Amino acid sequence: MPFNYSLTERLLLCCTRSRFDDEARRQILNLLKEKIDWEGFITQARHHGIAASAYLHFKELNKGILEGVKNRLRKMYLWNVAHNLKLWSALEETLKTFNKANIKAIPLKGIFLAEHLHGHIGSRSSSDLDLLVRREDFPRAKKELARIGYVATRRPYSKEFIGNFLRHQGFSKPHPSHNGAYLEIHWNFYVKRPKEFDMSPAWKNATSISINGFRVLTLSPNDTLLHLAINLRLHGYLSLRLFGDLYALMAHYQEEIDWHYIIRQAEANGQRVGLYYALYFAKELLDAEVPVGVLEQIKPWWFHNKLVCSLLNSKIILHPVRDSSVMIYWDLIKLLTTDCLRDAIKILVQIASSYSGELAIRYGSSSLAKSGYFDRFLRPFHLAWLVSRTVLGSKTYFTALG
Repeated sequence: MPFNYSLTERLLLCCTRSRFDDEARRQILNLLKEKIDWEGFITQARHHGIAASAYLHFKELNKGILEGVKNRLRKMYLWNVAHNLKLWSALEETLKTFNKANIKAIPLKGIFLAEHLHGHIGSRSSSDLDLLVRREDFPRAKKELARIGYVATRRPYSKEFIGNFLRHQGFSKPHPSHNGAYLEIHWNFYVKRPKEFDMSPAWKNATSISINGFRVLTLSPNDTLLHLAINLRLHGYLSLRLFGDLYALMAHYQEEIDWHYIIRQAEANGQRVGLYYALYFAKELLDAEVPVGVLEQIKPWWFHNKLVCSLLNSKIILHPVRDSSVMIYWDLIKLLTTDCLRDAIKILVQIASSYSGELAIRYGSSSLAKSGYFDRFLRPFHLAWLVSRTVLGSKTYFTALG
């Protein structure tokens, strides 16, 4: 791990790793001898979704932690256990319902990774359930969910926008007596633009495993790695929890990972650059074991890399801006990590000129929703101004951060 991080940041990164071996113990014990900003640590651990992991690490040590800090983390951990148990119950109900209807479904990230990869259902925080189904099975899945009380969340977007730029639908159980959860049904790893991800290899490679006596269909380690990298890209790489998942996967399946397959799939589906930054920052932040040749093979060209790194670095990942501009930042990073920048420009112009209503909702800007001829002409420039404001605001924030 680079030593330009503060002591508190280094402790945060140590607690992001699920592996607790002798080296991790030594690093954490050494850091605990120093002056840690505990208020800052707890705030960042909660925001990044790793408070439960931090508590389990400190519980293993059982020394060097202020009692007040340990108690606060313990409360977060216990809440997370209870929440994840509810999610697991909802997952079992949903999978059993789909199985009866002969709908194949694959759990993605969340509590499934907590149990399957991190080894403890309470070790990873999860806000919702994510399930992957085949696109052609989605209408039937929607009907089966309605049968057990789930209602599709209202999406104030046009069908054309949903088809081109979304790849999931949310569901919830609105009745307070239902012990349900927010559920997202995915039919693809990524959106259609600029290129839809070919899901057939992921379904072909999926295998059935048993967890607590319950049979679950799961992605192969290679396809899980691809999905985690894509999910990091979709969230602007601003989540230590997701980097922790990627680290744990590579550590657990180190001998089974087929880098040739992963690179081939990433290149064929427009995810080469996105994969590079997921692996690059996993290595820089968490010392993940990524073969040097892999990074060299998928590294973007010089100007493209400079463009991305002008807005994305380790400090920004550790201290992401948490206000309404984060949606613009996510979308900007998605555009900049498009394999071909020419495609990114086409997408930006298309969205700005044709989907002003959707942008107004997403970015909270009523000006983008105006429909006059002159307004339509000005939309791309107004969007550029919003993006510039976000970029300049981020740079000012991180300059002040030091």
